[in-house]
Amino acid sequence: MPIYEFKCSHCNNKFEEICASDLEIKDLTCPNCGNKELKRLISLFSSSRGSLTQGENFGDSGSSCSSCASRQCSTCS
Repeated sequence: MPIYEFKCSHCNNKFEEICASDLEIKDLTCPNCGNKELKRLISLFSSSRGSLTQGENFGDSGSSCSSCASRQCSTCS
């Protein structure tokens, strides 16, 4: 099942949810404030650095982040 990222239009909270269908997405509420006005964000996929062969470089700064997909947290910077 896909993991979707959402942003609450009321409190700007960003969160992720596993949703099997569009019906589940319509029933979501912000876990922070309970608001139903959510915007689905465009998510980037991630890949494991372990799959790179020697000499390959995808412009990564060398940092890795297994805790999020946003690449904007303090661990990713």
